[in-house]
Amino acid sequence: MAFLGKVDLAHACSLLRSGLFSDRRWNWKYIYVTRRDLLMQAISYHTAMQTGLWSSLSESDRLPIFDQEMITGCMLTLSNFMCRWECIFQLFRIEPIRIQYEQIAADGFSVVQRCLRTLDISFDSLHLPIICAFDKQRNTYAKNWSALIIESAREYRSSRVGCHQSATRK
Repeated sequence: MAFLGKVDLAHACSLLRSGLFSDRRWNWKYIYVTRRDLLMQAISYHTAMQTGLWSSLSESDRLPIFDQEMITGCMLTLSNFMCRWECIFQLFRIEPIRIQYEQIAADGFSVVQRCLRTLDISFDSLHLPIICAFDKQRNTYAKNWSALIIESAREYRSSRVGCHQSATRK
């Protein structure tokens, strides 16, 4: 028997406190999904908060508004979440299946097969209904926002390097 759930840290707290999260009798298997591109993940998170589009199945007429400060705040929040998960994995000696969002987007079929094998779930690969619809928030405006934020960071860094060099010459 298998049970799957998407759990964030807030929801995992009751499992952690009760001891169920790391109880070996349950034979838990963990799948940990992250993104290589933290900035694009932050843009996606920011967009979801503004529009209510939390999954590819969601629908909304609201358009997101670019807010560099909010997006960088989302980057820090997501980074904090990831660090906390890594601490939990270390403390409970858990080695999750590690998957990157980009792997799912590139070859969802292979990723699903890998997960099913690890979970000891039998499947017929000819009849695995895999539909990847991850394009909703990875669109032109998200790419443009990413480019704007990266350019802004480069400009800031360049201006700081110049200040640092002038201060060290004095």
